[in-house]
Amino acid sequence: TVEYNGVKLTIARVALRASTITDLAWVDGVLLVAGASNEEFTSTLRRLPFPFTGESESSALEIFHVSHGKWETASPIRSFVPFHGGASVLASYTCTPVVQFSLADLHPGAKASGRTVAELGSMNQPLDMISYHQDGTEYLLVSNTRHPLLKISTAAIETQPALTEPTEPVGVERAELAQSGVSWMANLDDSHVLMMQSDEDGGLALHSYNTASL
Repeated sequence: TVEYNGVKLTIARVALRASTITDLAWVDGVLLVAGASNEEFTSTLRRLPFPFTGESESSALEIFHVSHGKWETASPIRSFVPFHGGASVLASYTCTPVVQFSLADLHPGAKASGRTVAELGSMNQPLDMISYHQDGTEYLLVSNTRHPLLKISTAAIETQPALTEPTEPVGVERAELAQSGVSWMANLDDSHVLMMQSDEDGGLALHSYNTASL
């Protein structure tokens, strides 16, 4: 355990196989699988059409990591969510860049460069992401380890220039919501979101929120 800028960090070497699959999503009859591979470019997004036949396509991913100030391929996606009707995915990485990938740009066996649109802060781990609609506008929710639950408009993502320098500002505007201790989330229906929340005593509870209240 080390302390950095007043934050205690536990350093652990995690086996690559633990990151083989980090998140899943279903888009138009295709299962998207994010994770790591043992190939030259570690970060990979695989596409498995249904019904499953054993066939798959994969693309290596490259992102600009704002906190580190460089392009990286080794860090796998930690959480991602389809949006814009499944035309794109928004992915979050450790330490914590948020990156957009257009699915049309993902070609089998090729490397795809994502567009970094936000930086949520160093020493932070994304936990989950979902999208929902409120008053006809699409929004994203991002839960993470060091910041409150964050709300981001997808319209802001579209107009955000790519972040390619390790400087302020840190990308798209985001709002902090009042829900605390949020880890996993899911869309219950078109107007409700489920959130797993922990309290100060370490207890866990599943809460449902109307999207109009978020």
